[in-house]
Amino acid sequence: MHFDAFWLQFLEASPDLRPATVDLYSRFARLYLLPEFGDKRMAEIGHLDVSAWVGRMATRGIGQPTISVSLRLLRAMFNKALAAEIVGRNPTKGVRAPAPENRQMRFLSGEEVHALAEATPERYRTLIYFLAYGGPRIGEAAALKVENLNLLRGEVTIQASLNEVAGHVQVGPTKTGGTRTITLPPFLRDMVGEHIARYASPEGWLFPSPDGGPLRPNNFRKRVFHPAVR
Repeated sequence: MHFDAFWLQFLEASPDLRPATVDLYSRFARLYLLPEFGDKRMAEIGHLDVSAWVGRMATRGIGQPTISVSLRLLRAMFNKALAAEIVGRNPTKGVRAPAPENRQMRFLSGEEVHALAEATPERYRTLIYFLAYGGPRIGEAAALKVENLNLLRGEVTIQASLNEVAGHVQVGPTKTGGTRTITLPPFLRDMVGEHIARYASPEGWLFPSPDGGPLRPNNFRKRVFHPAVR
């Protein structure tokens, strides 16, 4: 069986993958796996072929996270092919992606958070403080509805994440699949209350887009967050 044909079977045989993961894997397969292995027979792809492919991606300047995800996808495909007895061994065994850069995480000071919030349009300022002091991922914040909030206790229940798959908004489980509660500091609790009163959404979103619908994380990053950071 050729690699490009097995790729389609792999997707059909992986119903447990989240839509966002399918979208990510499909994009990586189109850009990095199929151009390299698409016309090859699965059984003909060897360890040296995979090692050389990883090396070429690194030489082209493709980032470590992209190489790591691409290799992880290729490994998953061959694991499934091995289980189906389409191949006799997994050629990705022993192949590693380049080591990630050792970047030290940096946290913003209170003054920096304030400056960042002031650099964004007014309707997004509470969201900036919420991300900074509450700690949710942007997809988790975008999925929140007013019903997830207990203002009297200053608590927010995080139980879902909003993702964009092929241009469509989908609400699914959090990255870890769990639910957790965030306790807001008093100043942020008051700020969130004022935000709800001013930017109420007919659909109940806590941080709605200007049209009242769900906030798209990619649009927020490109149009609001990144320009403010610059």
